[in-house]
Amino acid sequence: ELVWKPMSASIDLVLDTHRSVSFTVSLWVFYIFLVVTYTIPLTAQGIVDSVICEVPFGCNLGSKIVKWLGYAIFFVFAGFIVVYPIQLGNDPTSSSTRKQILGIALILMYTVVPFIAVALYQHYQISVNEYSALDSLAMESGMLICVISGGILLVISLLLLISN
Repeated sequence: ELVWKPMSASIDLVLDTHRSVSFTVSLWVFYIFLVVTYTIPLTAQGIVDSVICEVPFGCNLGSKIVKWLGYAIFFVFAGFIVVYPIQLGNDPTSSSTRKQILGIALILMYTVVPFIAVALYQHYQISVNEYSALDSLAMESGMLICVISGGILLVISLLLLISN
């Protein structure tokens, strides 16, 4: 006999282990733009590319492999920290208000705190010449998309909390 046991509402869309598809899609859009947007300052300032080597091709190739492996590890770790706690209240079998309130608090934290931190960092630390126009445009539009998708996620979470 098969027993249905919900495991992770943010990943499994096939078995209907989520309360809201729009919440899940908004969560993934929010996560992707959050992580990509806030890694731009690290890559733009050359923090990741700090390898100096005598052999240009081999060292360049090895540096790129290590860099992308680092990105992959970072994205998985960030996904575990961001996506998993936020999606806890999206389980259709659970009616825990605490999990939903924790998710709402984390949505607010992940939306507002990085936005303010980067805005303050740009205001006080970075000269205008350190970013290219494309990096600045990507950073600002990414931050805007993070705030908008975070707001959408917050509204959906509040509606789910009210309907609970």
